[in-house]
Amino acid sequence: MSKMKSHTKRYIFRSPHPVEECYRRFNEAVDTSLFSYFSSKQFAGKVATKCISVIKRDCYLNSFRPVLRASLHPNTGGTDIISTIGLHPFVKVFLFIWFGLLFIIGGTMFVRSFLSFFLESYPIDVGSIMGILIPPNIALFGVILLIFGKYLARNEFDEIKQFITDLLDAEEIEQDE
Repeated sequence: MSKMKSHTKRYIFRSPHPVEECYRRFNEAVDTSLFSYFSSKQFAGKVATKCISVIKRDCYLNSFRPVLRASLHPNTGGTDIISTIGLHPFVKVFLFIWFGLLFIIGGTMFVRSFLSFFLESYPIDVGSIMGILIPPNIALFGVILLIFGKYLARNEFDEIKQFITDLLDAEEIEQDE
C-alpha cells in the first residue's frame, strides 16, 4: 500500500514520442467532456496546448483527490512532461479560509466564552458552554475531513504516475532536490 502524500510534488517524465503524439494519446485517454460522470474512461480533465489537467475519476466525488497539472516540452529524444500532482487549488483556498475563519472567529468566541465561564461570577449560561464546545469540534471536523479525504485518495498519486508512464511510454526522471 502506498504511503499517503500530503503536499504538491513536482515530477518530470520523459517520453520517446513527439509532443503531438503525446497530446493525441492524452486526448484519447482522458475524458474532456463537461459531464464526464457517465464516461467509461478512467481519467477526466482538460487537455490543451498550454496545460493538461487530469484527475482520476471516482464514484464518490472526493475533493481531496490529487490533480495532475502538466505541460509538454519537446526535447531531442521526444517529450519532457513537467508536472505537479497535488490538491486542487480550490481545495487549498477553501481549507485556508475554513481554518483561518475558524481561528479568528472561533478562537475569539472560545476565549471570550472561556473567560466568561471561568473568571466571571455570573451563573453558567448556555452561550458560554457552546462557545467553549463548538469551535474545537468544528476544528476537529475539519481535520478529520482532511484526513479521511486523503485516506480515500491514498493510492491515486501512484495511479496518476503509472497512467503517465503507461500512456506515454515515459520514464520518471530523477530530480535534484
